[in-house]
Amino acid sequence: MLELIWLLINLSIIIYFIIICVKTAKFIREKMGVFALGIFVFVLLSAAGLDKKLSENDQMFNLNKSSDNNKFAGDTFLVQKNLEDNLLSKITFFLKYGENAEGKKLLSAHTSLTGIVGGTNWTTNDIYVDKLENTDTCTYTISGIREWRLIGFKIYSEKKDFKGKIELKASF
Repeated sequence: MLELIWLLINLSIIIYFIIICVKTAKFIREKMGVFALGIFVFVLLSAAGLDKKLSENDQMFNLNKSSDNNKFAGDTFLVQKNLEDNLLSKITFFLKYGENAEGKKLLSAHTSLTGIVGGTNWTTNDIYVDKLENTDTCTYTISGIREWRLIGFKIYSEKKDFKGKIELKASF
């Protein structure tokens, strides 16, 4: 519910900002001319279109101890588990593993924030996965930071830790 309120606050501010920009553009055109309006619009669009770095949310954690992670000989599978499921969004854990004659081998892991995420951001700091002996179960420890932003400015950061078990059965 807090995410919904936060999203509505962000949307309200953005809509109000658009109204201010339209009124300012009319004022600049009337008082300063079309050239000044063109400069204003150019600078405004340039600021709005600034390149943003790729989200750390998409960072892949290599769990394979060898350097031949891409050369795994065998079948690969992906399992997922919801870590947090809110009204508007969810944080999901993805674990990629391989299976061949030698057994099951952990390859990589990552988390993802999906849904309506306006005003929030998830950054994964660390993922640790340990396969339990003689079972198809792994324990995991995931730490990250959820940022609450108001029109792009970080207002609050909360550290989140998730611990649990996940079965190595491919989910379809």
